[in-house]
Amino acid sequence: MRLDRLQERLGDAITVEWKAFLLRPEPEARTLEQFRRYTESWRRPAAMEPACGFHVWTGDAAPPTSSVGPAVAARVARELGSDAAARYERALFQAYFVDNRTVSDRRVLVDIATDIGLDPAEFDAALTEHGQAAQAAVFAEYHEAIELGLYAVPAVVIDGRRLVQGAVDVDDYVRVIDALRSES
Repeated sequence: MRLDRLQERLGDAITVEWKAFLLRPEPEARTLEQFRRYTESWRRPAAMEPACGFHVWTGDAAPPTSSVGPAVAARVARELGSDAAARYERALFQAYFVDNRTVSDRRVLVDIATDIGLDPAEFDAALTEHGQAAQAAVFAEYHEAIELGLYAVPAVVIDGRRLVQGAVDVDDYVRVIDALRSES
């Protein structure tokens, strides 16, 4: 879902709070061919938002083994300010879904920071210094989501009252928000 499209349709009264959800909390080894077949399943949700880039995994880069590292790195980027966090999150999605980079590799995570203009040594040091606390926060958010019955990404709780899970069209969000507005 493109937040900018939703804000266009509904106005600026949207507040977003990003929380981590780990699709692969434990490392999982898959062959490159298995991972390529898996990424084929992303075509449908990717087609729902043509402005977002997506490529089926190509090339010889190893597939990511876990989603913990990228979630931790994104959390650490928040320590460097909201602008750095937003740029890092966008670049992380680009690296994974478009550029097919192995985002579970720490070197790739530091390279992504470099790509958006952060100092690589500073970002690497921040990963070391804040990594354990960030990982604890990521797992806390993940467990909170599981306890709430969330199972898909994205999972969006609207006004604390309605849950929309999975890749859905912007119109679906608009319908839910309009329904909530009419109830008020």
